[in-house]
Amino acid sequence: MTTAFVLSGGGSLGAMQVGMLRSLLRNGIRPDRVYGTSIGALNGGALALDPTTEGVERLADVWLAIGAHDVFPLDLRQVGRALVRSFPLLPLGVLRATGALNSAFPVRPLTALLGVVGVTNHLVPSGPRRRLISSVTRGARLEDTAVPFEAMAAEVGTGRLVPLRTGDALDALMASSAIPGVFPPERVEGRHLMDGGVSDNTAIDQAVEAGADVIYVLPTGFACDLQDSPRSALAMAVHALNVLIEQRLIAAARRQDPRISLHIVPPLCPLSVTPVDFSRSRELITRGERSTEQWLRNGRHPVAGLSRALGAHTRPASIDLDRMAATF
Repeated sequence: MTTAFVLSGGGSLGAMQVGMLRSLLRNGIRPDRVYGTSIGALNGGALALDPTTEGVERLADVWLAIGAHDVFPLDLRQVGRALVRSFPLLPLGVLRATGALNSAFPVRPLTALLGVVGVTNHLVPSGPRRRLISSVTRGARLEDTAVPFEAMAAEVGTGRLVPLRTGDALDALMASSAIPGVFPPERVEGRHLMDGGVSDNTAIDQAVEAGADVIYVLPTGFACDLQDSPRSALAMAVHALNVLIEQRLIAAARRQDPRISLHIVPPLCPLSVTPVDFSRSRELITRGERSTEQWLRNGRHPVAGLSRALGAHTRPASIDLDRMAATF
């Protein structure tokens, strides 16, 4: 039997995948192959390099470091919270609060302006993201991972899905997470590549074609319990993309060969964290771990108040974190 883990994209919601991995590995569920797209490529690549509980904890440390210092600069509520947390560590606090030190969406006014007027094809430079991803890959190559790993990217000119199996892991993860319009495409082996979610955000088909008998899909879901619409244009765009991604995952699951044992770890619900809010990584990791543990105990069925099945649903009730802690 060959077991594959498939990790989808979802921006900052990818933190919950760390909690999912904690629970799966603790229960003896380990991958023979790993596939990742966008932020799922970062998490999947880290897992493939070190598919142990210690490796997952190191990945958790990366996420917690982002959550402690980085905010999405165009969300005024996050800026306000960051200023309060940073006081009296000024002016460093101001730099963090305005996003100047953000590893995901750093403020570079000139870069954004050039993108808006059409001089460049992106709004955010790749340097900070490259430094973040390199802290995970540490110079590794895809063919040298502890378990086989593929990062999903898309070719800019054709939209064709490009599974990256060999070469520099850093370049592959950069390409897989290059959100169109936000980050510049990456040139890998002579091809201009962008975020794999454009072609196929959840690489179930690739796992099946490679001979997987058992597949665990780790989706990030979407913010299903927002009180208001996302405030920024980028937050709205990424939120909408996550909703679309879930619909594509539903379609992919429906067409799978019934001889394949497909397990979709249910996404968190209720969830009010937008995919550009990196300040709540600790919460998402903890909730992802608890929800997955309860899902396994419940015969791999979603648990009301913790998670949900994929697809449209009515507005969920508020979550009771104290009850969660008592039942974990």
